Amino acid sequence: MTDRLRARAGWLPALALASAATLSWPAFAQDAEDEIEEEAVQIAEVIDGPFFVTWAGAAVREQPDGGSARMETLPFGAQIFVTGRVQGSPWYRVELDDGRVGYVWTEVLEPVVIALPGTGGAAGQPELGVPGISDDNTMSMAQLIPQVGPSPSIFEGMVGPQDASDFYEFTLDDWTQLTVSLEGLSADADITLLDETGQYLADSAAAGAESEFIDYFAGPGTYFIEVYMYQGETTYQLVVSGEPTDPPPADQAGDGPGQAFDLGDVTGLGVVQEEWIGAGDFADYFSFSVSESSTVIVTLDGMSSDADISLEDDFGSVLASSAEGGTNSEYMEVLLEPGEYYVVVVPFSGNTEYFLEISAEPAGPAPEDSAGNSTGAARVVTLTPGEPVELRDWVGPADVSDFYTFDLTAPGSFRLTLDQLTSDADVELLSGDGITVLSSSLLAGPEAEQIQQQLSAGTYYVRVYVFSGATDYRLEMGVQ
Repeated sequence: MTDRLRARAGWLPALALASAATLSWPAFAQDAEDEIEEEAVQIAEVIDGPFFVTWAGAAVREQPDGGSARMETLPFGAQIFVTGRVQGSPWYRVELDDGRVGYVWTEVLEPVVIALPGTGGAAGQPELGVPGISDDNTMSMAQLIPQVGPSPSIFEGMVGPQDASDFYEFTLDDWTQLTVSLEGLSADADITLLDETGQYLADSAAAGAESEFIDYFAGPGTYFIEVYMYQGETTYQLVVSGEPTDPPPADQAGDGPGQAFDLGDVTGLGVVQEEWIGAGDFADYFSFSVSESSTVIVTLDGMSSDADISLEDDFGSVLASSAEGGTNSEYMEVLLEPGEYYVVVVPFSGNTEYFLEISAEPAGPAPEDSAGNSTGAARVVTLTPGEPVELRDWVGPADVSDFYTFDLTAPGSFRLTLDQLTSDADVELLSGDGITVLSSSLLAGPEAEQIQQQLSAGTYYVRVYVFSGATDYRLEMGVQ
């Protein structure tokens, strides 16, 4: 399972949680160590079979001792070959892929059990079609899907705490409109589509026992499907099919700054570019320049699926972005100084054609900045109880943050209002370290922002910052 999906799952097996809560590891490992002879490790039971990791990680150590040197760490779901159980101590002897011998704590491993049709029934009766713990828990052990075509291929399986992931592998010879569904669930399980390197391509993570569905435009190559548990235990039906389709249009925009499609100097102009993005083309870069301070507007529309945009400078810093949902148009408005910049278009889901439009209107110099741009240069404000202070300034792309500082000699009730905005700006109240945020107001658009906080005596900072666009503002602060 990918790191992103592991973070989504956010769980450890119940056995792991219970053990972590009740076991004192150093003392436990030390007790085990006292029972182990230095010269040779005694094996109480010879084992010859694969086990898999049931915790977030399993350490392989040189000796059956928690203080012994770590040889390797196995991730959740990894398989390891167990060759024996250590006598008088809760450790397995294991063999790594390179032939080295090590030891793993027994609580983090479980044997791989494969339930086949016609086996496992009570009193000698066959138990057909009942899945058990499978051996397809990694990409290297994935179950092969022989062919993906218009006729659906159906696979049955089970995922749960003892078998958290099942992998399936298939290869496409031509461009294909791929459909993958996960059905017949009784608990929450999800699916993800990966390329041959394990790179995430698409997923479906509906809540509860709802069916999962992926529709993906896939090029020639090898792919993997991972079925994984989110909560509970469930059997499932995985249905995979694909319709041949035409290849995507030729890609005119490069996949990085060095291959960016150059739109030239757009100062005083409007430039429109038509392109396509999706499977096999995960980023389109367009470069442009402005020869004088300009208000630059970037729009992305005409999409049939979800794509997003960002604006970067020539150092790779993101200056603005837009990530509306679905096929809604994307929009950025930024004040830029003379220089070279990049617009990056990326797919969020699916494949789509799009129209990218960039316009730049020369702008006058930014208003004078009377507030500092850091805590060290913050404008000092004196607050007298019962006498609010009113300040006016401006924030925008050329001045993204304004800082103010004030001291309180006694506890008081602090109140702040940020209003008369023409675009989205927000405000934070910071402690005397200039880092810790005590309170903030993050309303959308030009709505007025307010903070009210009971404060003790000390030094504080207020940060006004732009979220999008540029705006004048009125800042009123007072204390009672």
